[in-house]
Amino acid sequence: MVVEAPHRHKHEGKIYNIRIDLTVPGGEIVINRESSVNDAHEDVDVAIRDAFEALRRRLEDYARKHSGHRTKSHPTATQGRVVRLFADEGYGFIETRDGHEVYFQGNSVAEGGWEAMDVGFKVRFTEVEGKKGSHAHSIVVIEP
Repeated sequence: MVVEAPHRHKHEGKIYNIRIDLTVPGGEIVINRESSVNDAHEDVDVAIRDAFEALRRRLEDYARKHSGHRTKSHPTATQGRVVRLFADEGYGFIETRDGHEVYFQGNSVAEGGWEAMDVGFKVRFTEVEGKKGSHAHSIVVIEP
């Protein structure tokens, strides 16, 4: 931010110019208040307030324009095989291709597949993060 008082007139006070340069992701916002057209800017506090008000409006415009550019990430389906089942408790574990195990609940198995599920079944699922860590969701049996 730069505050200048470039004009010194005999009958007028100082007219303050305010410049604010703000770097934002993907660009820069520049506010340059050349105040010779606004006598209110003889008061440095008014000049600064007006410059920051203009900056606020420009930041709001920037946020509106860029808020639609956020990319929502969607979990991708992963394949694995059932390695442990606890049928009485209603849960089990799937081993992924890279060797880590993912917890799942029986009610996450699609189309009534829980009742027929057994160790060794190949499945496709989505791994999601929960309060207690990752778990398998939307499980579909590929091969018994």
